[in-house]
Amino acid sequence: MIRQGSHARRSLIGAARELRKRETTAERVLWAMLRRQALFGFKFRRQHQIGEFVVDFYCAELKLAVEMDGKGHLGELQAKLDVRRTEELQHLGLTILRFENEDAVVNPSFVREQISRVIGELKRLRTPNGA
Repeated sequence: MIRQGSHARRSLIGAARELRKRETTAERVLWAMLRRQALFGFKFRRQHQIGEFVVDFYCAELKLAVEMDGKGHLGELQAKLDVRRTEELQHLGLTILRFENEDAVVNPSFVREQISRVIGELKRLRTPNGA
């Protein structure tokens, strides 16, 4: 794991604040689904710092990150960076879900169903009797 100095942490916290201010339409749609413990009562945070990254949405209790990918994620270089980022977050024990921005705007019920399915799976894994 990469250790960060306090300056790097403050820089990421500032970046997260800026990202919250400049959220995309897709992020607004998804946040409306996730806020106030709307899915199975689990709390999500927006633009949350984990290690050297800021993830779009994060549920600490389930160690679940949901990432929204806009057009900037279509290029080959960004795709490689996204793979590295996902691998590093998974190494920290997180489950990562990725959606294209268009999915949340055009078909939010699909995104909600996918997130709900994964929450259900993670919830069953956490509970010894699957309840």
